[in-house]
Amino acid sequence: MSGSKAVRRAFTLIELLVVVAIIALLIAILMPSLARARENAKATGCLLNLKNIGVAFASYLEISEGIIPPAQIWQDQTITTPGRGRYNQISWPNYLRNQGGLQAPNQLNSEMTSSQGTSILRCPSGENFNLSITGMWVPASKTDPAASGFWRYYELDASSQPINALDTWYGINGHNFGSTGAQGYIALPFQRYPRDGNGYNQRYALHRTWENPAAMAVLFDGVMYFQTSGGATVCNRIQARHSNWTRANFLLADWHAEAYDVKILPTILSWSTPSNLSADPKVINPNGCYSLGGPRWSLRQSEGVP
Repeated sequence: MSGSKAVRRAFTLIELLVVVAIIALLIAILMPSLARARENAKATGCLLNLKNIGVAFASYLEISEGIIPPAQIWQDQTITTPGRGRYNQISWPNYLRNQGGLQAPNQLNSEMTSSQGTSILRCPSGENFNLSITGMWVPASKTDPAASGFWRYYELDASSQPINALDTWYGINGHNFGSTGAQGYIALPFQRYPRDGNGYNQRYALHRTWENPAAMAVLFDGVMYFQTSGGATVCNRIQARHSNWTRANFLLADWHAEAYDVKILPTILSWSTPSNLSADPKVINPNGCYSLGGPRWSLRQSEGVP
């Protein structure tokens, strides 16, 4: 009919509700996938950071003629570190920044509670809070969110004045106490000098003497040193912060990065301490920290135990 007007039909309330319900359903379906994609991107970024730190380690070894950096020189002006002069305190990330070309911002003027800027020492899955303030030295478990923050390492000059501070979300395969030698369970490659109760052993490990470096742990998602006072609970310094708290990223001594399932990482077992600790290569700590698989932690005598 001429002159007639088309009538537009509006959506009914029921139709609108159906559309809203469909959209909500799609969001519910997609959100977990998006969350997994974000976490996968963070885990990949973490592995890339570790690989770049490995490049800094390799650069440092060229300068030091194969001598690995200590985990830390702790308040002692009598120790001369390879290629570095005398310091009252200096730690592995400071060595790598000073001589290995590691890119990380100096946090000396930052607030104590948080870290500033971007850094390859920061795991994208970590959180921005200072563990040394919270007192989270030994986490309750490998999935303890309270251990997701950073540890701040200071570099002090010979007069104990701070000249550098670096924040890191990675722990190192090292220790700060006890004897070494035949007791392979604490013959970890990166040491703090002096070690608690052991004076000034200045024997440094040579990277070129290590057998199968592709299996030796160097850095890991986690806190401070792998081995320190605290007994078997130091196993929990490794944090399985990826893939819904099931995997942890590692830097190995051939400078590649790899993720391991938490089920095969060192754990706390109830067992009787063997009379000869060096007889079982899986023993890491005499109080019950036991390796079920994954990377290797201790050096053998043939590899130049420090």
